[in-house]
Amino acid sequence: MCEKCDMCLDNSHQQHLPSMLCFLLCRCCSYCAPALACSAYGLAVLKFRPPRAWTQTMLFETQRQMPAFGAQELCNLLWALAVLGLRPGADWFRDFEVQVCFTGLTGGAKD
Repeated sequence: MCEKCDMCLDNSHQQHLPSMLCFLLCRCCSYCAPALACSAYGLAVLKFRPPRAWTQTMLFETQRQMPAFGAQELCNLLWALAVLGLRPGADWFRDFEVQVCFTGLTGGAKD
């Protein structure tokens, strides 16, 4: 982690990201499922841990919109959560599992 904050997962502190996260937080409830997944994925690629308020809002929105997530968004979202070290609650995982089954990610081939 960065010595300056608890948001960086490595030593490359990127000063523009906290202000960008504030901007995203204010608009998060209007994001579609792919945009939510891409936001989390992008932060994980940058190895930037978002503040608690942002992650709580993002997790709330992803759970609220879970039925709209496709297979790719589900995979990207779960990967990002793992890289960022975020652990959603049991209710979130239950909804995630339902959506995984709905999208066919459970191993069965679609016709």
